[in-house]
Amino acid sequence: MNYPTGGCDRSVILTQNQIVCLWPNASLLILNDICASMHSHYVSIDPRIEKTFSVIHGSYKDKIRLSQLASAAHLSESRFRHLFKQETGSSIRQYILNIRTLEAVKLIINGRRVPEIMRIL
Repeated sequence: MNYPTGGCDRSVILTQNQIVCLWPNASLLILNDICASMHSHYVSIDPRIEKTFSVIHGSYKDKIRLSQLASAAHLSESRFRHLFKQETGSSIRQYILNIRTLEAVKLIINGRRVPEIMRIL
């Protein structure tokens, strides 16, 4: 996806190894891209993986252990890792990074500055 280029009158963030200028319309494009990538595989998701979403979304600011998620899904760590990737299309780490990125974009849209967001997230 191509985002607007040029001077940045708001803030910038680093997502997926590229700096994105958050122009008012561009921020919506970024959110749509991230949401689409996170939810493109969620037509019918395994209920064991679905259980772990509340853990992830409730704790994304903290360090989340693989053992904690596997236990919530009643799976071994190895099986959980494999099934999570199969069901969501991304690794657990990438999924959590996407959630943090989405939250950062929301905070920037609401006028927060990058140093403040770094402390929050």
